[in-house]
Amino acid sequence: MLAKPCAVLLAVVYHSSFAATWGAAELAPLGPGNFSLDVDHRHNFCGLKRGDFKDKVLKDRDISVVVSAGINEFLLRFDSQGRVVGGLLVTIFAEVAKRGGFSWSLDVAPKETLKEFETVTERAEAFASRYDIYLHAMFITPFRKKTGLTFGFPLLDASPVLVAKTHQKPVSLAKHFLNTNFLKPFGWETWLFLLAVSTLTALAYLYIEWSSPQVNDHTRSLWTGFWFTLFLSFGVCTKGAAMAPTTHQGRTLVVAWSFITLLLASTYTANLASNLVSNQQMAASVASIADAVHQSLPICVQKGSAEDRVLHNLHPDAITRDPGSLHDVQDILGDKCFGVFMPQWTWSSATEGRSKYNPGCEFGVVGPPLMRIDASFASLSALGDLDGRCGHEAVYIINTILLEMYMEDWIQQTSQNEALQFSDQVCAASTRDQRKGSVGFQETGGIFTMYTCAVLMLLLWRIYSTGTHVAHEDVRGLELSDGDDSSDGAGSSK
Repeated sequence: MLAKPCAVLLAVVYHSSFAATWGAAELAPLGPGNFSLDVDHRHNFCGLKRGDFKDKVLKDRDISVVVSAGINEFLLRFDSQGRVVGGLLVTIFAEVAKRGGFSWSLDVAPKETLKEFETVTERAEAFASRYDIYLHAMFITPFRKKTGLTFGFPLLDASPVLVAKTHQKPVSLAKHFLNTNFLKPFGWETWLFLLAVSTLTALAYLYIEWSSPQVNDHTRSLWTGFWFTLFLSFGVCTKGAAMAPTTHQGRTLVVAWSFITLLLASTYTANLASNLVSNQQMAASVASIADAVHQSLPICVQKGSAEDRVLHNLHPDAITRDPGSLHDVQDILGDKCFGVFMPQWTWSSATEGRSKYNPGCEFGVVGPPLMRIDASFASLSALGDLDGRCGHEAVYIINTILLEMYMEDWIQQTSQNEALQFSDQVCAASTRDQRKGSVGFQETGGIFTMYTCAVLMLLLWRIYSTGTHVAHEDVRGLELSDGDDSSDGAGSSK
C-alpha cells in the first residue's frame, strides 16, 4: 500500500536535488509578444564563424522565436495572460541562450492562426519564413527536410507507440466483497434451468422413494419430505450429500442425475477458471502491434498521418479507426479501439504518470514502437533560405551547444524534471503480472461473502427456531400444570 506514495516521494526528492545540482534559473514570463506573419522577424546570420562554440559566436546576437498556443503543457506552460511561464522547450532554449551568450524574444501564435493551415508542415514553413526559430516538437522527417526545413538536435523521442489497456483498474475493498464473477460461468438462464431441474429431480425422487428408509426416516409430512429430497438433489451437485435409492426407477434416476451434475460441474469449473484468469491477463495475449493486427483488433490512428501510412505498409490487413476530435486516452480506448498511437514522449512524460489521463495505471505500451522518429524545433534550411538570411548557420551553433548539453545528460534530466511536475502516480509492474495468474481476493471475495452471509442467516434461523421451540414447550408445560392444579382443586372441593 505504501509502495506508490514512497515512490512519488522519492521522485520529488530527486527532482529537488536535481534542480539544486544543475542550478536551472527560474524563467521570467515570456510573450505573448506581437505575433505577426506580415512582419519579417528574422535576423541575418551569414558570415558566422563555425569555430569552437565556447567562443560564443552568437554572443550579443538576437534570435526571434515563435511558439504555438495550446501546445502540450509538458512542452510549454502558459499563465492566464497567455505568457509562457515554463515547459521543457523554453527551459532548454533558455539554457542554450545562457551558454551561447545571445538574447532571444518570444512571440505566441494564437490558436486562431493555427487553424489557417491544413498541415503542421505548412504551418512550420510559414512560421520559419518569419522567425528564426519555430520552437515546437516537430517530427523530423525526410519529407519536411525536402520542403526546405532544417531541425534542431533531437530533443524528444516521438516514436509512435501503441497504448492500450494492459492493467486492471484497482477497485475498492467493498467491491471485492460484492464480486459476483463466480456466477458468470453460467448465464442466468442456465442457473434458472438448474434450479428447475433440481426441483423436478427432488419431486421425482420423493415420489419414487417415498417408502424407502432414507426418505421415510426424514419425513413427517409431504412438505418436510420435499425439502429433504431437495437437499439431496442439490447435495449431489456439490458432493455434499448422496441419494440411496432402493428401487430400480430410483437407481436409474440417480445415475442420470449424477451424470448431468458431473457435466455441469466440469463446465462450471472450466469457465470459472477461464474467467478469473482472463480478468488478470486482459491484454497479455497482445504483445505487439503485429498481434493486434493478427487478432483483428481495431487501432485508432489519425487518418492520413505518417503512422497511418507506415502501419498499412507494414500490416496491410490492419483495421484502423480515426479517433476524430477525441484526445484523452480514456475517451478513445472504449468500445471504439483496442489501442491508440501516440508519440513516446507524450506517453512517458505527459500521460503515463498522470491519474487524470491514466487512472489506476490501467493503460500501458504494447510492444515496440511502430518506427523511430525524433522531434525538435524547426528553422529554414539552406534550401529554403531564399533571401539569404542564413538561419541554418545559427541552428548549427545552437545544435553544437545542445550536443554538449546532451553529453552532460542535461537534456534527459531536465525532461524528467519537467515530467515530475505533472506526475501524481508511479506506474510499476502490476502485482497481477507478478502473481502469474494466481487468483486473489478480488476474484474470490464474492464467494466468501455469500457463504458467510448464508452461515449467519442459518445461525439466526436456528436461534429463532430453538427459541420458538422452547417457548412452545414452556407454554405447553404451563397448560399442563394449570390442568393439574384445576384437577386438584376439583378433587379437594369434593
